Amino acid sequence: MKRACLSFLLFLCFLLPPSFALADDPSAPPWYICGDYQYFLLEDGTAEVGSYSGKETAVDIPDTLDGYAVTQIRTMAFGACSTVTSVTIPNSIRTAEGNPFAFCNNLSTITVSSDHPTLAVIDGVLFDRTSQTLICHPAGKTETEYAVPQGTEQLAELAFCGCVRLTGVSIPDSVTVIGDGAFCQCSGLTALFLPDSVAVIGAYAFERCTGLTQISLPDSLAAIGYGAFEYCESLTGITLPSRLSVIDYALFFDCDGLTEVFIPDSVAEIGDCAFESCGLTVISVPDNVTVIGEDAFCDNPDLTALVGRGSYAEQYCRENGISFVFSDQLD
Repeated sequence: MKRACLSFLLFLCFLLPPSFALADDPSAPPWYICGDYQYFLLEDGTAEVGSYSGKETAVDIPDTLDGYAVTQIRTMAFGACSTVTSVTIPNSIRTAEGNPFAFCNNLSTITVSSDHPTLAVIDGVLFDRTSQTLICHPAGKTETEYAVPQGTEQLAELAFCGCVRLTGVSIPDSVTVIGDGAFCQCSGLTALFLPDSVAVIGAYAFERCTGLTQISLPDSLAAIGYGAFEYCESLTGITLPSRLSVIDYALFFDCDGLTEVFIPDSVAEIGDCAFESCGLTVISVPDNVTVIGEDAFCDNPDLTALVGRGSYAEQYCRENGISFVFSDQLD
């Protein structure tokens, strides 16, 4: 229960408007209010939209606030604005930090001009053309399948977050980074294939993808952020990439469909709560593992660990009352 509450509080960090997130940070820049908008002044004298409190269904983001040119939008600036169905972005806005419209469950239409200097909408999805980044797949779109265009290099933070209607997403071999929370709460996703180009998966990337039964992780993958598969309760199997060195904090927390996991020899560290509250019956821990965090295998009552004689894993199992057998007994 303590771990689940902590996870929920961490996830709320995505949802809090900037004024709350920065309230106790004396080094944070001052924020201002202009109508329904909260904004920050940047070093170049332009404004960044921090949050929106209006109730309009069709929102035209202004190109100035209090006379300052609006050039940026923060991640989650319009987060959880359930009334918003369409947004028009002015040419003055150059960049968006992650998905500004995550959890706008009824947002179906994003509009930018055809001559916008940096942004583009392709098949209803918002992109940054300069960084080849998919910024926002609107959660209110009704399609169930989506193919990310070839040439896209990054899926931004929260890019598909809350797109519950999507059952399948095709990712091209140009994508190298899947950002923090990119697919979180995409409960309709059932399977996903990640190409060999993907090198990084961010924190909470697939958190609460409760319908996800299988995902293919390429060997090119060097880093998977903490909590990336938290609450993926339908995930029945996972093959971890051979380049992975750390199984991060709460990576598979409450994946109660997982029964067997074989950790590759490349892994040296297993983080706190990494496999807590799964349905594990077997986990193979290689001799290279020298760090296993608190509650890493907690609440897996039927678990038996396969460990090497004299290994750190054996010591951990003995100290934590985890059933184990030696790997060489199975040869």
